[in-house]
Amino acid sequence: MKKISETVRPFEKYQTWFVEYKNKIYDLNNLPNNFVFEANLNLSGLDLQELPDLSRVVVLGDFDCSDNELLSLQGAPHLFVGGSFNCSANLLYSLSGAPKYVCGNFDCSENMLQNLEGAPRKINGSFLCCFNELQSLKGAPKIVGQTFHCGINNLWTLNYAPKFVGGDFVCFTNNLISLQGAPERVGGSFDCSENNLENLKFAPRRVGGYFDCSFNKLMNLQNAPKRLGGVLICDGNKFTNNSVAPRYVAEYKYIQGIDNKILDAMLQNQTKKTIKDMIAFLENVQRKSKQR
Repeated sequence: MKKISETVRPFEKYQTWFVEYKNKIYDLNNLPNNFVFEANLNLSGLDLQELPDLSRVVVLGDFDCSDNELLSLQGAPHLFVGGSFNCSANLLYSLSGAPKYVCGNFDCSENMLQNLEGAPRKINGSFLCCFNELQSLKGAPKIVGQTFHCGINNLWTLNYAPKFVGGDFVCFTNNLISLQGAPERVGGSFDCSENNLENLKFAPRRVGGYFDCSFNKLMNLQNAPKRLGGVLICDGNKFTNNSVAPRYVAEYKYIQGIDNKILDAMLQNQTKKTIKDMIAFLENVQRKSKQR
């Protein structure tokens, strides 16, 4: 679908819902059924506790109701949003009322969600549900074209996760004790770091990017992905010298067993490192150790 550049926004923050669209003035509370906005509709940052009734309105661009005080998505465009749908940074306990079809990204991060019931079945872009209170992925889309990010929640398993993710799958910083429910194939990277995993059973078979299982409780790498496009990051686990199957060292660009004193010093001096920087650092240490 063609990218839409025009954005429609209410005139005033508190007193009115009137918007100017195609040289006419419209009241968002009194739009006719099946009215079509060939524009982005931006209702973000208006201190809203509820939405106007746009349930029978079609938005061909982006719909943004983020950064409000919404307790519900009742009133949101219910059938179709041609761009992205952003309801992040609200007080939502449910996704009931969300659109059935979203052609772009769907962002419901930074809310109070405990599950994803009410979410669209398919997302062409990314699906972001991080920074919630998720205890289950029930209701998650079955297909996500780009990134699926459910990090920083209260998940114990990945049951109900999408069956296919075209980009990255991110589930770091949860309470995961199992990867049960993870997709078998991930087009990008897979990050399950900072959980309570004792094994990699149910890990994806194919991962197009890196696989990060660092800072868990792993004793070995059994059941790690069979095909991996990037590096395997697994520091911060409970490995011993004999606990890692040798074939993993041969198959992967494997990072483990580096000088822990060097790593600890680096983490103390700079706690925030990007994945790229971390990988570069570890590869450099590994290369130097081989040269000795």
